[in-house]
Amino acid sequence: MPAQAEPPVILDRLVATVDARAIFRSDLTGRAGPYIATLPAAEQSDPKRINQLLHELLEQMIDEHLVAQDCLRAQISVEPHEVDRAIDEVAKANKMSVKELLTAAKQQGLTEDGYKAEVRRQILDMKWSTLLLRPRVNAPIVGTDAEKAEATAKLVEAERKKTLALLRADAFVEVKW
Repeated sequence: MPAQAEPPVILDRLVATVDARAIFRSDLTGRAGPYIATLPAAEQSDPKRINQLLHELLEQMIDEHLVAQDCLRAQISVEPHEVDRAIDEVAKANKMSVKELLTAAKQQGLTEDGYKAEVRRQILDMKWSTLLLRPRVNAPIVGTDAEKAEATAKLVEAERKKTLALLRADAFVEVKW
């Protein structure tokens, strides 16, 4: 009688493909850690809530990749000194040193490289919005400064959703949940 082979152990798996880039479950769960840590204790152990959070985060990761590709086409980039300067500004705004800020990030489940990658993504997204989306929006000319800023932010967000939908339509996006 032949020996029974043990079932394979799945170490990781593909959850999505965006053009030629794979997003693995380990990428997703790694990014989800800090978000899960901020949930109330009851929700941290709720499989439905965690699954919902993972789905939302996967959609965000897909959008981030599409934005990064669009930035490459538009020759928009983020330099390491921009990331360092942003981290310095966050530390100053929170009245702490960079070392203390990175320690706080580590307590929330982020490594130093992970934190820097997150800051880089945020800067890239901000540049994309400022350089590519904002010029397509006609800002209101009436109202107080606060009202104009709020209306402009809503218009930029609408343009963001429209542009992301167009980028998704032009890309190969496959979710293998």
